[in-house]
Amino acid sequence: MMVSILTIIRTKNGQDLNKQIIDFCKEPKSVQEIMDEFYFDSRTSFRRKYLTPMLKNGVLKMTIPEKPSSKNQKYFS
Repeated sequence: MMVSILTIIRTKNGQDLNKQIIDFCKEPKSVQEIMDEFYFDSRTSFRRKYLTPMLKNGVLKMTIPEKPSSKNQKYFS
């Protein structure tokens, strides 16, 4: 039952989750802020399924591209 509740939350207003993340990141956000907003528990899974593909496609950008693993890294659309 928990999975279906999270699925509903993650697709609120009928929007695709990628679109919701893009909208949420109009202002720079940390990985933790994004994960908290969309109820992700696994940082690894979130990075693999969402963050990395969105960075590769250019829909999200890093605030510090020369230091991708910086603790101060944030992402914006």
